Amino acid sequence: MYAWKSRKYKWKYWKRTLINPDGEEVDAEVLIFFELESNHKEYLVYTYNEKDKNDMITVYASAFVEENGKFCLKPIEADEEWEQVKEVMRQTIKSGGDN
Repeated sequence: MYAWKSRKYKWKYWKRTLINPDGEEVDAEVLIFFELESNHKEYLVYTYNEKDKNDMITVYASAFVEENGKFCLKPIEADEEWEQVKEVMRQTIKSGGDN
């Protein structure tokens, strides 16, 4: 289990305009906002409320940084970092979002 600090109290289910990894402004619904204690980086789990071929809502996760006064999403590239982010997502789902 990885240590992390939830920041949901500030962001849970809020709509935000964010800058995606391609530099485009996008409207997203933020589901989880947290910081991993292992690297002190912040992350967002979010959705555009689009559905896949199985009629399930697609969910994304990205590193979250502020650059030049704008909030930007950066790709998560390292496998270990992805594992930690996925574990936070699993813990949040198991707890019903009450972390």
